[in-house]
Amino acid sequence: MAIGSPTQLANGGSYTADSGSDRIVLVVLTANGGNPPAPPTAMTLNGVALTSIVYEVDNAGTTGKVHSGQFYIKESNIPTGSNTLSWTWGSTPAGFDRAIVFTLTGINQTTRIGSTSSASEDSSTTISSGSLSVSVDDLVLCHCTVASGPTTISDPSGYINDINVNSSPYNFNDQSVTHKIVTANGTESPAFTISAASGGVATFSVIKAAAGGGGGTFKPYWALNRSSIINSGIS
Repeated sequence: MAIGSPTQLANGGSYTADSGSDRIVLVVLTANGGNPPAPPTAMTLNGVALTSIVYEVDNAGTTGKVHSGQFYIKESNIPTGSNTLSWTWGSTPAGFDRAIVFTLTGINQTTRIGSTSSASEDSSTTISSGSLSVSVDDLVLCHCTVASGPTTISDPSGYINDINVNSSPYNFNDQSVTHKIVTANGTESPAFTISAASGGVATFSVIKAAAGGGGGTFKPYWALNRSSIINSGIS
């Protein structure tokens, strides 16, 4: 299994899937700002619908509703070239919404997704997945976002940080994406720790590897659909 460089896009941004075999394009969606109270009604890449993996909304956050969601499109449906990623809300977020997009290769195309979990917290500094069933070579993907910032998010122990934004140059809420390639059958229970309880959510998913998928390396890259590019301390 290998993981490409993630790119952050605003609604309507363009994305080109990495080359490879047994791929999925995976999208992590976040939103904040009072509305909407529910997940988007649709998400498409070049008009092709993505499948929802897991979604969580914190309706009691101190600064409004905050969202974390994961979606994917399988190999046979991935369009070629540069394509528009778009999503539709029942009501537009009062604050912002954006997606982190990347291509994974070496994914089981029959059973792409295993265990999933989600959680929200308003009075605790820990947001945990609970127990996730895993097998060797699976990838556990975790996303955490909080309603206000700057708030430091510490990744689950033993997980590799992909993106961690702890400042708000463009009124971001703070968020982190992290992953782990599993080396033994059993369970995983990743947990994020935040520096202040301010309304936060997290989603967790197990991505199943194709036979002989093996491990991979992540090449983090943080890009906005703007004129500016931000590398938040990522080497």
